[in-house]
Amino acid sequence: MTDASFRPGAALSRDPGTERPVLRLDHRYPRPAERIWRALTDGAELSRWTPWEVAVDPVPGGAIRLAFAGGAPEAGTVTAAEQPRLLEFHWPGIPGSPYDENLRWTVSPDAGGSVLVLDVTLQDLAHAPQSAAGYHLSLAHLDDLLAGRPVRRAQIPPADPRFQPLVDHYTAVLPGEV
Repeated sequence: MTDASFRPGAALSRDPGTERPVLRLDHRYPRPAERIWRALTDGAELSRWTPWEVAVDPVPGGAIRLAFAGGAPEAGTVTAAEQPRLLEFHWPGIPGSPYDENLRWTVSPDAGGSVLVLDVTLQDLAHAPQSAAGYHLSLAHLDDLLAGRPVRRAQIPPADPRFQPLVDHYTAVLPGEV
């Protein structure tokens, strides 16, 4: 995956109920919704393209457990799931971290593929460029997985040399206030 060939759409808004910032990334993949759903809900696949080891029960009220490399598992809850179009979960993160997030993945069929939209309800607007860069890398890794290319797994803290240029990119393109 080259940097120029993968540019998801990005936007910021506010959740009307909580006033928390919401980061939106979207990308069209040339794969059916069912294939993307499997990549979102199969723990082994999800663990290949995200920086987490993941176990997920993709039903409303189901458990999701995420662990960064070398870290303790963190528990979250699936808040919505409609196969193959919607997966939403709350991830409280580690107390004191900027990762008390709600993640909403929506898959919509599109001619010859599907559009994946990720809405991340953030704790802190100032963290949006870093979150956008990290999720951008994960979505690029998903693109590799779906295309059958080798997947270079995301890392935390980001050791990928693309991370800081992506932070700079999202700092420039995302508004400082919403």
